[in-house]
Amino acid sequence: MLWQLLREPKYRLNMRLAAGELIAYDNNRVLHGRSAFDASSGERHLQGCYLNQEDLDSTLRLLDRKTG
Repeated sequence: MLWQLLREPKYRLNMRLAAGELIAYDNNRVLHGRSAFDASSGERHLQGCYLNQEDLDSTLRLLDRKTG
C-alpha cells in the first residue's frame, strides 16, 4: 500500500533543473528519488554534500540579525 501511495502522481513533484541550478532539501524529512536516465540523451552531473543542521541554523540566525 505504501508503494502505491508513493507512485501516485498527486504526491509527486517532478523537476528538470537547468545548467547551474541546484536543489537542496532536508534528507531526513524528504523522500526523494529520480527517474531513469538515458546516457545517450546528454551528460549528467550529480554532486552531494552534507551540512550540519546546527551550523546551518546558527548561520541563518546570524544572517537574519545582520539583515534584520
